[in-house]
Order: sequence, then C-alpha cells, then structure tokens
Amino acid sequence: MAKKSNSSFLLHGSILAITAIVVRIIGLLYRIPMVNIIGREGMAYYSGAFQVYNVMLLISSYSMPAAISRMISQRMALKEYRNACRLMRTAFLAAAVIGTVFGLITFAGAGFFAGRILRMPAAAPALRVLAPAVFVMAFLGVLRGFFQGLRTMLPTAVSQLAEQIVNAVVSVAAAWYLFRVGMGTAGGAGSAERAHSLGAAGGTLGTTMGALTALIFVLMLYTAFRPQFVKLLKKDRTKHREDTQEILTALALTVLPIIASTASYNIIDLVDNAVFGNYITRTEAADTYESVWGAYSGMVLTLIHVPVSFSSAIAVSLMPSVTAAHTKGDQKAVSARVGLALQFAMLIAVPSAVGLAVLASPVMALLFSRSGETADAAAFLHLGAVSIIFMSLSTVMNAILQGVGRLRVPVIHALISLAIHTGVMAVLLWGMHMGIEAVIISYALFALCMSLLNGMTILREHIARPDLMKILILPGLCAVIMGIVVFALKLLLTSLFHSNAVTVLIGVLAGVAVYAAALLLSGAVTERELADFPMGGRIARLARKLGLLQ
Repeated sequence: MAKKSNSSFLLHGSILAITAIVVRIIGLLYRIPMVNIIGREGMAYYSGAFQVYNVMLLISSYSMPAAISRMISQRMALKEYRNACRLMRTAFLAAAVIGTVFGLITFAGAGFFAGRILRMPAAAPALRVLAPAVFVMAFLGVLRGFFQGLRTMLPTAVSQLAEQIVNAVVSVAAAWYLFRVGMGTAGGAGSAERAHSLGAAGGTLGTTMGALTALIFVLMLYTAFRPQFVKLLKKDRTKHREDTQEILTALALTVLPIIASTASYNIIDLVDNAVFGNYITRTEAADTYESVWGAYSGMVLTLIHVPVSFSSAIAVSLMPSVTAAHTKGDQKAVSARVGLALQFAMLIAVPSAVGLAVLASPVMALLFSRSGETADAAAFLHLGAVSIIFMSLSTVMNAILQGVGRLRVPVIHALISLAIHTGVMAVLLWGMHMGIEAVIISYALFALCMSLLNGMTILREHIARPDLMKILILPGLCAVIMGIVVFALKLLLTSLFHSNAVTVLIGVLAGVAVYAAALLLSGAVTERELADFPMGGRIARLARKLGLLQ
C-alpha cells in the first residue's frame, strides 16, 4: 500500500500532464492559423501582450493554485476540516480584491506597458482585451488549488482542456475577423499595422472567454462537492479555529514566496523582450525586431513549452503529495516521491530536447510554413532546445522545496539566477553583439542555475538523495542514441520524400521506439521502477514480449 501511495501522485500528475500536453498541442495548432492570419508582426504584439498579462497573473493569482493546494493539503492531513472551509472563504475574498485591482491596472495601463516597456504601442488593444481574464483567473486559481489540495487533478485537467478548446476557437475566429476589419476589408479604412494590432486583440479574446468557461465548469464542480465537504465538518475535532486574519497571514506567507520564485519563470520573457528590444532598436537591425522576436516567442518558445508543461503538471501533483507526507513526518515517503517525480519528468524532458533539436527544421517548416521563412526559427530551436531539460528539472525541484516548507529558498535561487541571466545577456548583446542568440543562451543559463542551486539545497538539507545516474545520465545517453538514429532517418527521408510531414511523423515514431528500447536494455528503467509509472504494468508486459525485459 505504501508503494501505491508513493506513486499514486504520478497517476494524477500524468492525467494533468497528458491534458497539459493536449492543451499545448491545441495551443500550438491554433497558433499556426494565427501566425498565418496576423503574421509575425501580429504575433509579436500578441506575445508581447501575453508577457505583460503573465506578469499580472503572476502577481495576482498565478501562485494561488499552488498556495491553496499546499494549505488545503496541510489541513486535510491534520483533519482540520473547518479550518479548510474558512480558508476557502477567505481565499475567495482575497481573489475578489486582488483580481479587481490587477484587472484594472492591466486595462488602464495597457498603453504604458505596450509603449514604454514592450516598445510596441500596437500591442495595447490586445492587452486591454486580456484585462478581464486577470479577474477571472483569480477565482479560477482558488478553485483549482482546492481540488489539487485534495490530491485530485481531474477538475484542473478537464477545466484546462475546456478552457483551451474555447480559447482556440474564439482566438482564430476573432483574429480573422478583426484582422479583416483592420485591413478595411470588413468595412472602413484600414492599414497593415492596425490590422496586425486588431488581429492580435482578437487572438487574446479567446484567452478571456476560455478562462470564463473554465471558471464556470470548476465552480459547478465545487458546488456539487460542498455537501460532501459539509459532512466532513462534522468529523472535525480540532480545537484550534483559525480566524480571517490568521488565514490571511498564512496565505500571504505562502503566496508571496511562491510568487517570487515563480515570477522568474514568467517575468523572464518580459525582461528578455525589454532588454533585447532596447538593444536592437538602437542598431541597424531595428526594422527586424518584430519579425525576429515573433519567430522566437511565437514559434520557438511555443514548442519548448510543450514538453516543459509535462514537468509542470508533475510538479502540481507532487506538491500536495509531498506536503501531506512532510506534515505527517514521513520522510521515507517524501524521498520516494521526490525520486519518482524527478525520474519521470526527465524521462520525458531529455528526449524531447534532443528530438526537437534534431528535427527543428522539418518541424518548423511543417508547422509554420505559411508564416514566411522558418530557417531562422529552426536555428533558434537548435540552440534553445537544451532549455527544456533544465526548465523541467528546476520546475519539479521548486515544487519539492515548496512542498517541504522551504518556500523562501526558491526565491533566493530565482533572484540569483535572474541576475546571472540578465548580466550574461547584457554582455552577449552589447559586448559581443550576438543578437537573439544572446537571449536564447541566457534563457538556458537561467534554468541551469536554478537547477543547480535547487539540487544542492535538496542534497544539503537531506530532503532526498536522487540517483543522478538514473535521473539524468542514463536517459541522456539513451536520448543521444535516439538522436543519432533520428538524424540519420531525417537525412534519408528528406532526400526520398521531400515531405516535412513524413519526416516528422516517421522521425518521432522511430525516436520513441529507439529511446524506449534503449531505456529498458540499458537498465535506465527497471521492471520494478516501471511498475510505479502510470500504465507501467502494460508497458512491462509488452516489453517482455518484445524481449526488452527478462
């Protein structure tokens, strides 16, 4: 039973991870027509607006699911059901105030953020359309955090899927219509810049409508669950009753460190945009700014974030599981869950990085062929794919440290890493005149610094002793073997078929098969470890039939 308890979070995490991957794929797919409709310039406005929006979410509600999840998990582990109920009432009040304030700041300050920070005044309409979503996401964060604290990821997963489907449909339709309005083809005078600006605003409308859809869905689930929660209140024998002030203080002490540590992951794009924008607009290449940044942020980062979202989902599921074990003083369970989470995350992140690096050209050409030249975006991906490994690793490690109550540690590490990142980027830009490559290298360096600092703390404080050979080295060697095979296949298929779709499809299928076989034959994953993974039993039976397991 202990084993099942230790690995059950992987099942919930996998549900969320699979949903996250599907959500990312939908996001990737709908961005293809978005790029084709509004172009690179429009995508630059769209991405720029999202960078500001993400910062607003980060400050107002991005950390709310993690904070509520941790606090609910603590109280449920101690059977403090009434305190959990009071926590939810207080959290809703906080969400109303915070969502309103930052929603208004986003709307009223759109012109300033777009013009002064992003150096893209035409991104202001897109940012104004996102302002209501800031308010909605505050409440959505509280509700998702509640269910995550109960260690069920299904409400979050389903709501994310519904949110993204609505987002995709509305974004493409609104972008198409408003782009036509901007060009004057739907009536009235128009211009290319106005069309790109309105098209980007149409794209962001989908985000607001998707968030509202998700909120309605999760609120319905919460309402249906309340009678069951009321029954638990009758079993509460805890003498200590938390008041509103006490809960607000605890919520602030939990939220603020999580905000500060996760801020770096979201603010980094805004910092990069501001620094790179200030650099390139003072050079002879100023007229390429929107195009280059659109290729990096709208294409490269979109692809990088797909596999990273898998680790993010594992981290979301891991935190309440680790918190519950740590609250009960079960150090053995903490160590086991940490090891499983890191191994599982890296088994996905490492081959994803290698695969995207090898197949960068055909993938970019397949997905974004109609948006113009993709060779530069492919080159960016070749260089930046390694970020997937370190972003995934640091994301899971953040959840580990937060789960055991080391909330301030990731904050310190994030500040150090961000300072190193910004300093190195400045040197590469103004000192070595590297262009966008400076941003890509610095992005990977930030994630590497976070991983190293977090890892040293986990070891030094005896939270766990992960097996580096199992987690990183052996998967890395297996991924290299996979990469060599896929690279050879890419050359062969490109010369035979001249089809990006065929190259990508066969390359991915072959890569998965070679990597899986290499993992099992090398002992990177044993049959006993495989049993801990979701659907591990079925995979083990198939592997035995194929002779990959003895």
